[in-house]
Parts: sequence; structure tokens; C-alpha cells
Amino acid sequence: MRFFSRSVRLSACLLCLALLSACGETVDGVVDDMNRGIELGRAEARGYKGSERLLATPCPQIQIVKDLGSLSDFTDDQRTFYENMIAQMDIKKRQSSCELATSSATVDLALLFTGTLGPKARQQKSDKPFLTYPFFVAVTGPNGKIMAKEIFAVSMSFEPGQTTRTHTEYLRQIIPVRSKETAFQYQVLVGFQLSPEQLAYNRAALAPKDVPVPGHKPQFTYVPADQMTEDQMIEKSAAQNMDWSGASAAPIPVTREIIP
Repeated sequence: MRFFSRSVRLSACLLCLALLSACGETVDGVVDDMNRGIELGRAEARGYKGSERLLATPCPQIQIVKDLGSLSDFTDDQRTFYENMIAQMDIKKRQSSCELATSSATVDLALLFTGTLGPKARQQKSDKPFLTYPFFVAVTGPNGKIMAKEIFAVSMSFEPGQTTRTHTEYLRQIIPVRSKETAFQYQVLVGFQLSPEQLAYNRAALAPKDVPVPGHKPQFTYVPADQMTEDQMIEKSAAQNMDWSGASAAPIPVTREIIP
């Protein structure tokens, strides 16, 4: 059922234009507002809030590599059941900001780590587990190739009775760029440094359902892996996030600083 005819809609449009004129708003201004709204809508669809995407556009992009955003530690890598789990740790981007100079981009990044103990983390209730796991920060250039990659460690200690806790790492990446205008073509990628068994476990957990996993419980699934290395996965993740073409860059060193 139609609630408005064409003539009614036309009258409504004319009335809106009259009201806008009375308020000092021009038709061009309305078009600009609409375009801005469309851009903000696209930004939100990409996972950014409102003007955050517009403000972040000039800066290097930051992402957690999907398959490398979680680390599960077991007493036996061949028997990855919950009963054999020591701990699981996840990583998320908490916040980020950047400052652009003529030939460099300084990225301040806060990473939130969440650690959860499994049944094998303690032998006695009074134990205070102390866990340390490696993670990496990599920078890719406009061509999607890794310019620099550094491996760090995140550590957590647990009090008796404590099974979950969080920890925030503050990092500063100073990235040489060709110009302010090209800084957005660089990416900072973060993830855990996994063993082949841990990577296979993550892929199984993230894979579509209804495909059996050799050596895993039925709730996990399996997609045949193409045996990529972690560095290849980083570059693939960077390439999937690129929205430009024809760019290239030679490898250049990256300086990292710890923020107090």
C-alpha cells in the first residue's frame, strides 16, 4: 500500500526546501551533508565509529591478523582437548593514535591481552601461575610486503583462585613514510607468534562447521591449510586490507619505542 502519492511527495520536498531556505541552509549544503553522512555510513560499515574513520584516514592502518589473534597452550599439542589446556590468551586493539611528520608516522598503540587459565594451569590450588607468550608487531609497506617485524613477550601472573585477567601493552611504532599523503598505505599488523600446532588449532576453531578434524573434538572443524608461513599470512592479511593500486616501496627499518 502506498501512503504518499507523487504529488504529495513533491509538495513535501518543496516544503522542506522552503524550510531550509528560512534556516539559511542551501541545497549545496544539504548535498554536502548527505555525502558526509554516506561517507560516515561507509566508515561505520568498515568497523569505525562516526568521524573516527575520517580522522584516521591519513594514518597507517592497524589490525589483528585473524588466525593469529589467539594462542592456546596445551600440555600435549597432539591432544588439544580442554582437559589438557594450560591457558588461552587473546589479543585485541584497545586504542590507537598517530602523529604524521613530513617523512614519518608515529603510531601509539594500546593492545589488550586477556588470559584465561585451563585445568592444567595449576597442580595445587595455592599455585600462582606465571605465563609468558610471544607476540609480534609487523609493518607492511604500500606494496603489502613486510618492512619490519619484531617479536615481543607478554607476561601474566595469577593469584590463587584467579582464572582470568587482562594486561595492556603500550607500544610506539615510528614508521618512515614517503609523505604524509601516503602514510595510510602502510599497515601495522599484530598477532601471536604461534607454533605450527597452535596455528592448526586456530584454523580448526575458525573453520566452517560439519567438516571433521583429525585429532580434534567434533565441535572444531577443519579447512585444508595452504601451509603458509606466519610472514606470508601477515602479507596476505595486509593485501586483503589494501584499497589502493600501483604503489610500491623498498624495505626500510622501523624504530620501536616502549611508552612508559
